[in-house]
Amino acid sequence: MFRKSSSIASLASCGLLVFLTFTLLAGCQTTRRYWPAQTGQVLDAETGKPIQNAIVLANWQGVVSYSNTRCFHQVRDITDEQGRFHISAWENQTSTAKSSYQNIHIYTHKYGYRRSEKTYRTKSYRKNIYYLERHKTNAIERLKYLSHYISIIGCGPHSGSKERLFPVLKSIYREVLDIATTDDVGEQELVRQIQDSISLYWRDKEPLWTPAQFDKYFEEHVKGELLR
Repeated sequence: MFRKSSSIASLASCGLLVFLTFTLLAGCQTTRRYWPAQTGQVLDAETGKPIQNAIVLANWQGVVSYSNTRCFHQVRDITDEQGRFHISAWENQTSTAKSSYQNIHIYTHKYGYRRSEKTYRTKSYRKNIYYLERHKTNAIERLKYLSHYISIIGCGPHSGSKERLFPVLKSIYREVLDIATTDDVGEQELVRQIQDSISLYWRDKEPLWTPAQFDKYFEEHVKGELLR
């Protein structure tokens, strides 16, 4: 049986996401080259206090052809002691500037946290304020969150995303090791799926490998970097 992590990760439903994703800016079938700087804040949903050291990813996306949505630019920031992040201005000098329905999606990650419905309920995203809450689910549900999150944060070729995503992938893997502490078959299968998904960011293409080949590659080329 072959294991392709990007497909397996889709088993997690949209309601089981560990990320925050919101559209900051939107275009509509027009050429857009210049994107002004953006600032935002990540807060704890229960206490209202700023969340420091949350990882923020900004993905520029647009419809490039035949209704195919493509991510064509990505930047990363880390929240400060006030939970604030900054996205620098960017001028698109590539052909993707002519993409339709251009927008920026924001993804946030913090060890042990998940998205909060408070962001939707209060519409705080309109002010670039995003709420996270500590996850209170069991290990299986948390692993599903993390598995799905990894599958959607990339931008462009996987290998090109590795440098930008490395802090996120490292944080996720350390959390996986902390919560998957039993021999439960379900837990261990999710751990392998996450390892497969992480491994793809070390390669240009997704290989059609057996589970044993994925495991071998992760142990030899990926695990050491994540644990450093």
